Amino acid sequence: MLPAAQKQVRKLPQAAQVKIRDRVFALEFDPYPDGAERVKGLPQNVRRIREGGYRIVYEVRKQRLLIVIARVAVRGGVYDHLRDIERALKAFKG
Repeated sequence: MLPAAQKQVRKLPQAAQVKIRDRVFALEFDPYPDGAERVKGLPQNVRRIREGGYRIVYEVRKQRLLIVIARVAVRGGVYDHLRDIERALKAFKG
């Protein structure tokens, strides 16, 4: 999880943090769960999933089956920073 996404999760209510962490851990076993959708305007491998009123934006890197969580935010706000998400994913070397 990118540092910015970790910070965003820490700011959420405890119940939301638990649900989001569970959802993120489940991506290890199924990186394309039901409801995962491509984020328009970003590369093909960037997806988003819903968890309650929040969106989790992540990238699937198939070379090593690496899932990078780029952003967690309320439903409407997650798409306001697509260029920031794209830059962060490109800079992440994990």
